[in-house]
Amino acid sequence: MSKQKVKRKVHRLDATTLSVDGEIYHRHPEELDWTPFYEVRLAPDADQNAKRRVRLDFDKVFLNSRYEVGVRYNWPSDDEGNEIHDWAQVLTSLSIKRIDKQVLHDWRDLQRIKNEILGPEVEAIEIYPAESRLVDTANQYWLWVLPPKAGLDWLGFQQRLVLSCEEFGVRQRPFSDPLIATEAAGNNRKFMNGEISNAALELLKERAARTASD
Repeated sequence: MSKQKVKRKVHRLDATTLSVDGEIYHRHPEELDWTPFYEVRLAPDADQNAKRRVRLDFDKVFLNSRYEVGVRYNWPSDDEGNEIHDWAQVLTSLSIKRIDKQVLHDWRDLQRIKNEILGPEVEAIEIYPAESRLVDTANQYWLWVLPPKAGLDWLGFQQRLVLSCEEFGVRQRPFSDPLIATEAAGNNRKFMNGEISNAALELLKERAARTASD
């Protein structure tokens, strides 16, 4: 006796959400190929749903297959409260959400978003604030870009290094970008031959030595 096929009512609600017989199923963004960001622009006769989607409190909104990014330019003001539209003084903020509105904290994704929206040589920071300034209202994450004249070159490591080898008890996931994967493989060989070193590697060596002595 052959089994009868069960007919199900399936509707695609958006890029990651399906309605199956009235039940909602979310497809994780990680399962979707990363697509280029495009800027969302409102038509003059856009309805209220579209306006809510674009988030009118941002200067620009970008979407791709995984993320929604709102860009806000926080311009300084003069003594009379008028905005000064000077790119040398602007503080730029990025509001980042997964399109399925779930929790995220993937550093590589945040770095890639920053690169693709603002540029690879722009430096941004993420703030873990004093409790008195804490804002925690949604699965929403913020990156802040200081005015160019402020600079961040005094903060963080001073040279680039990517590795893919799992030495000294650390773990490293594969790089999805083939160019970075090739760079990391080349650095692995140089590192194993003692041709490169930096502060981060010295810390790993110290940790490995302590682990070995325990």
